[in-house]
Amino acid sequence: MAPSASTAKSRPRKSTNTVLDDSGSDDDYQAYNLRLQEASAARARLKKAREERDKKRKALLSAYQGALTSIQDRVRKSVSKYHDLHSAMHISRLLRLKEAVEASDQKQTAIAKKLADVQRIMSNHSIQLCALYEGRRKDLAVMLPRAKPEKPAEDGAAAAATSEVDRLSGQ
Repeated sequence: MAPSASTAKSRPRKSTNTVLDDSGSDDDYQAYNLRLQEASAARARLKKAREERDKKRKALLSAYQGALTSIQDRVRKSVSKYHDLHSAMHISRLLRLKEAVEASDQKQTAIAKKLADVQRIMSNHSIQLCALYEGRRKDLAVMLPRAKPEKPAEDGAAAAATSEVDRLSGQ
């Protein structure tokens, strides 16, 4: 390798104008070449060290990203399980509530049917009682003799019974 211009300027040659001048210049040139080779080797080592460092950084970065992705996936799965669990619990509560409402509706329907049956029976009884009352009133009117108005000395109790029968028979 030839010396660069900047190196040549920084290290001017010593010129003594002698025969030994050429040999000294050769030694200087060889020393310069040796320094250049050492610098080149140092640059190569530095470049190799940088490449190794970059390679290790990339490996660490990919490992970090892999670990981060793994952690994020685990967190997502945990959150998903949490939401699924809460959804399942909520659905379970809603199903129990639905069953309770259905049971309550069945009880209320049974009570309403029983009440309707009782009301129907009571209505039938009231109709039967009215018919029975009408029949008894007619039977009593036929059975009891009519008081004759010609007897003023009649007992007061008999007169009250006669008036009651007349009132009940509608006469």
